[in-house]
Amino acid sequence: MTVAEHHTANETSAPNEGRIKNPKVVEAVFNKKPILLPKERISGLEIKQAAISQGFAIQPTYVLFQVKNRNHRTVIGDTDTVEIHDGIEFAAVADDDNS
Repeated sequence: MTVAEHHTANETSAPNEGRIKNPKVVEAVFNKKPILLPKERISGLEIKQAAISQGFAIQPTYVLFQVKNRNHRTVIGDTDTVEIHDGIEFAAVADDDNS
């Protein structure tokens, strides 16, 4: 089940809120934009696949980073796993990007 399917299957609306609540899905940040990810341990490749499925213009070959304190970046390999929590931040760049 993809993140989007998982999100749709378990969503419930809270009164007086325009946001969808799902305890198994959290809002993270990906390339400075919101993304929905499952609240569990997932691999770097799964994070990139979730971003692609949610319309981010990246490729699976992009280099993934976890962003901490707005400036510190840690490379996340395709097989590395990350515990996803609300507000966690990621960035992905083309492998040939030297920024």
